[in-house]
Amino acid sequence: MSFVDKNSDDIFDVDFSELDEKGSEEKDIPVQSQDSKSKKQSQEKQGNQEENAIQESNNADVSEIEELDILDDSLKDLPGVSTGKIGVKVSRFLVERCRFTTSKKERLSIIKDDVIPVKLHYDEDTGSFICFEGKCCEMLGFPRVKYVYPVVFYDTDTKGKIQSKDIQVKVLSVGNEQNEDLITINEVQGDITGFDLLVSCKDEQYQKISFTVAGKAAWRTRPEMVQFVKNFLTRNKKHLLTAVGKKLNESEFLKLMGYSESEQENLDFDDVFPDD
Repeated sequence: MSFVDKNSDDIFDVDFSELDEKGSEEKDIPVQSQDSKSKKQSQEKQGNQEENAIQESNNADVSEIEELDILDDSLKDLPGVSTGKIGVKVSRFLVERCRFTTSKKERLSIIKDDVIPVKLHYDEDTGSFICFEGKCCEMLGFPRVKYVYPVVFYDTDTKGKIQSKDIQVKVLSVGNEQNEDLITINEVQGDITGFDLLVSCKDEQYQKISFTVAGKAAWRTRPEMVQFVKNFLTRNKKHLLTAVGKKLNESEFLKLMGYSESEQENLDFDDVFPDD
């Protein structure tokens, strides 16, 4: 039996008022004897009592289920497992890269003045990967340079105002122009790690962003946040570049580019880059 109007575009659009009206429609029934009526009333009364008992039992069960803690430490301590309510999103990377949108200002804080310059290549067959200074440069040309900073990323509203104590540790990956902006802030304002920065995005596709100093670094005033950041970096510092670019050796690179092992052995780059 279907509770859905066949003409409805949404199979989950259930109108319970229609069901109630359908159940309350009068029906023609044959005249019954008094004994038959009494017997039927008794059966209906018993049925109602059983239904009420089932409803009370269901309510009790729901209450007990609500009290269950299924997100206990046995799940939280498993590698690769995180917990949360409906709507929580998880990155496939242990350390996520900051992404910005034009509809929302973000607030972050650079954790240390240590910067990680990374040479990166990109190809449709390989995606972004860290330059290994070999055939990747010969085949794809000079790499681009990104400057990577570990940052504290706040939970904010669209204007960049902090909404909760929830923080994340991410990496901020910027090009030369944006890195110069950070250098200027550090020179003019003093130690940049002591401030929060508001980030505005002008172009989502190319991640064109600008920075504005937004007061002292809020996370540094909370001991529990400082401890969280310390523990996270201690545990995941070796994964800081994972979301920026994958690590490939020469053989892996050539395989992704479509060369078999035998072709790799006989690969002549004069054939790849013929003389003009």
